[in-house]
Amino acid sequence: MASNLWHIALCFLIFVTFAGCLPIPPRPIPISDAPKTSDSSCTFTMVRERHLVLALNTHYISLDGEFIASLDMSEYTTFSVPEGPHSLGVTWRVIDEDSIRFHVLAWKDLSESVDVICEPPMSYFFTTTEGFPWYPEETVVIEQVDRFEGEFSLDNKEFVSPGAQQWN
Repeated sequence: MASNLWHIALCFLIFVTFAGCLPIPPRPIPISDAPKTSDSSCTFTMVRERHLVLALNTHYISLDGEFIASLDMSEYTTFSVPEGPHSLGVTWRVIDEDSIRFHVLAWKDLSESVDVICEPPMSYFFTTTEGFPWYPEETVVIEQVDRFEGEFSLDNKEFVSPGAQQWN
């Protein structure tokens, strides 16, 4: 009987130790509807290439602070943007190194953004690229390109509709 209690206590201790070290996946960032546009608008296309670094992190695409799409590897989205100045952003999540000291792995949000002026009837193309991760804050860069070619070609990418998804 004492042996069984010892095993149960040992298993509980091991479970508590390892459970405190496993990161709990963060809740998804809520996605808003794509912006309403009139005849005077531009088209923004954002593509995420397949990379080995931070491959599991979702990239949350925002326009003027509102999250309108989430992209995983090899996905892209296209949306209309009203005329005028805008901020296009990407937010991603990494494990907060400071939380490791407390034996809890918590997530933190990191963001990168660029200011863009929509001048209709222009189409704007953007990519999210990931550098070598010396620092998690530098792993995602938004680049504006003239067209998608080479590794950023849309041929092998999956389209993700912007806006809040309707679940039936």
